[in-house]
Amino acid sequence: MIRFLRRACRRRACLRQGRDPIGAALSTVCVAALLGCAGALVVARRDARTRALELSAQRTAAERSRAEARHTRLSAASARGAADALTRTLVGLGLQLESATLLAASPERTGELRERVEVAARLCRQALVESRSVVGSLAR
Repeated sequence: MIRFLRRACRRRACLRQGRDPIGAALSTVCVAALLGCAGALVVARRDARTRALELSAQRTAAERSRAEARHTRLSAASARGAADALTRTLVGLGLQLESATLLAASPERTGELRERVEVAARLCRQALVESRSVVGSLAR
């Protein structure tokens, strides 16, 4: 290609000197075509680089979206698990309080009544600790 350009430059010099005008004109046309092709290649490369950057940005956005969706699914699963645990604890608390109410009706069972109330209080404290833990983990 360098030889071709040298030859073309020599032919253009010949044109200026008045020798071989057709060859010089042809070489000028060839040089212009070659420069046009080189310019087209530069533009195509720039367009390809721009497209690659756009695709990279789209890929990054898609990965970020997938990560957010995964985080949302995990948070929802944690919330469902916490709600289930809290529901079980509150059902146990309700049963303990019902049995304590029944025991309170008979005066000779005060020891059992105290035990049931203590179990209910423990279940209540446990439910409170679990709910605080879940709210803390969901807040992160």
